[in-house]
Amino acid sequence: MKTAVILCALFSLGLCDSLVRQCRQDWELGNGEKSCYKVVKLQTSWAQAYMWCTVLRSHLADITSQFEQDSVADILKTKYSDYYEQFWIDLSDMSTEGDWRLMTFNQNTTFTPWIQGQPNNYDQAENCAHINAKPERNFMWNDHNCQAQLNFICEAYPEEVYVD
Repeated sequence: MKTAVILCALFSLGLCDSLVRQCRQDWELGNGEKSCYKVVKLQTSWAQAYMWCTVLRSHLADITSQFEQDSVADILKTKYSDYYEQFWIDLSDMSTEGDWRLMTFNQNTTFTPWIQGQPNNYDQAENCAHINAKPERNFMWNDHNCQAQLNFICEAYPEEVYVD
């Protein structure tokens, strides 16, 4: 709290010029500077990915708009095209079949850019969602078995820093 008060005082005295949002090292700024993303090249189950993101003081990416979807796709295209093509995100229907929710905040979502014919709950065993970055899938979503071993994307808020 003291730091915030001091920073605000410096800002009001004109000693600091602007507030910038920045990500921690090895994170990518996206979504109109509202989020930082870390693409993790570690193939794990959905639950393990969820826990890894928590350890990283973040959560699995909860993509809620086309703008954010495009932002994440751009990050994947530009820097991570050599990674395995599927990435866990924070979306599951494990509580109630067909009720896809953002699990970190237990929220319904209206934005779900599924690949045509998905989700299909193949073998009644697909309850977790991932982005499919294969070129023919165009970064759209698919349901998958939660035990599948995929890379994942974590999301965190950027840090706000005053600069001269």
